[in-house]
Amino acid sequence: MATEVLEAIIDNQTIPREVHHDLESFILVLFYAMYRRALIDNPANDLLRAEFARYFGCTTLDGITSARVKLQIGQPQLRRCVSDRWNVMLLFASRLLHSQNAIESEIREDFKGKGYISKLKSPGGQRDSITYDNIFEMLDVVLKEVI
Repeated sequence: MATEVLEAIIDNQTIPREVHHDLESFILVLFYAMYRRALIDNPANDLLRAEFARYFGCTTLDGITSARVKLQIGQPQLRRCVSDRWNVMLLFASRLLHSQNAIESEIREDFKGKGYISKLKSPGGQRDSITYDNIFEMLDVVLKEVI
């Protein structure tokens, strides 16, 4: 569920469901699937298991919202368990989530240095909704890294 929708539920407000909410959910499912795969490939990695639980094991709305913010800022154990090309997708997806949720933090140097989607930088904490074009751009970048 998109962070904006969770925040509205916490604040007891109703907001219209929009496409960018579904696209954010898609990215979150992508993160979840990558964590699950990494856990299958690295069953003895307790740090990875703890990171997964921190991001996807919360049971309250406040806990889930807080975990989403942390997920968008970094996934250090997951990044250590996947190849460089998948790290590109993690960085790209993180940046899309940053942009949509107006999280104030620095772009990582390895991400910034390659120039991936720098146009998504959100000035003044303003939300920039994720679009289908952003998702396609992310997939294009990853495919170029794979090929």
